Amino acid sequence: MKKYNLIFALAMLLTLLTFSTAMAAERVPLKIARVPIQIESVMQPSGETLNQLEKEIDKAAHVPLNGTLKAVEYLDENECAALYADILAGHYGKILKKEAPLKLAELTDADLVIVPHLTGYEEYITHGLFFSHREKLHSFAAVKIEGYDKTADELFKKNVSRSYDDEYTAGGKVEKLAIDAMQSALAEAKIHDRVWETKLLH
Repeated sequence: MKKYNLIFALAMLLTLLTFSTAMAAERVPLKIARVPIQIESVMQPSGETLNQLEKEIDKAAHVPLNGTLKAVEYLDENECAALYADILAGHYGKILKKEAPLKLAELTDADLVIVPHLTGYEEYITHGLFFSHREKLHSFAAVKIEGYDKTADELFKKNVSRSYDDEYTAGGKVEKLAIDAMQSALAEAKIHDRVWETKLLH
């Protein structure tokens, strides 16, 4: 009996994979254009922190089994970054900076444009006066997520900042604040929802 159940389960799995592959061939994928994080802060994050911030963005726009389903087409980030820089430089005419994501969507035929910014990133330590030797940590991180959603015909922008001003603790480090701010900004910009809701319409 177990043998027949196993054969049935394998047959169902094969059928499902075949059906998914056939559907993927017919589906028009959602095109996502995103640029690497635009660093606009005075202090620069470490390479490790920057990689973690990039991973948070990738996670928000991730679609499981996309290699099989072909639900989303992620455009080349370096090419998108070059186009975005040209847009800001005025190579495609005079455009308001807030409309740059819309222009990038037009140039790439993208359904969703994501432009992340690190607008604040600073940290320093002060020491108590006189007999107090306690270290006080001052840190601040700010993130902006802007973009364009073709389905909703919407330019969107969300700003999130985090600060810490108290006794030294690892939880108050600027890299921790930056990651938390990035997660919140992505959630407020509804990146995950925009990908999934639009994907269902394709």
